[in-house]
Amino acid sequence: MSTNSIKGGRNLLKLMVVPAAFFSLLSVAAAPAAAQPAAPDRAATTVTVAATPHVRARNHGHVTHRDFALNSLGARRARSFVHDRRQCGDSFCTIQRLSDRYRAYRMSGCDFFDLYNFRGRFDAHNHGSLTVTFLDPVDRVIGRYAGGRHTPVRWGPVYAVRTCNR
Repeated sequence: MSTNSIKGGRNLLKLMVVPAAFFSLLSVAAAPAAAQPAAPDRAATTVTVAATPHVRARNHGHVTHRDFALNSLGARRARSFVHDRRQCGDSFCTIQRLSDRYRAYRMSGCDFFDLYNFRGRFDAHNHGSLTVTFLDPVDRVIGRYAGGRHTPVRWGPVYAVRTCNR
């Protein structure tokens, strides 16, 4: 390769980089100085996208999950995970449906677990010996799930669970 072709390549690169930097500066300069509230967009308000369910421990509890295909085999495998003590351990396990898969959650340790976007009626199993308490948005008790219980739960009104209750 000749030195001229290398120099030519460098010059071409400069020609490409300079306009790109210039246009990005223009777009930054065109932005308003202070954030302005956006005008309501009718199309955006009519379409709702379900947020992804997730769990967060408040203190030292542990949350893990395992994903399964969004088909009948995946549903059977998620239920099997929840009800199999070898997989769930001495924990509270349940399922949520995401847009493209099933997710089985395992909540272990004594803690409060905040549930975000939990919906529907899904299998659950309390493999622990102590009661799991279901809580509303202000942590009032709305239900109890005894140790060893393994019936489905309707998650609509539940915002948190507390494990290790006597």
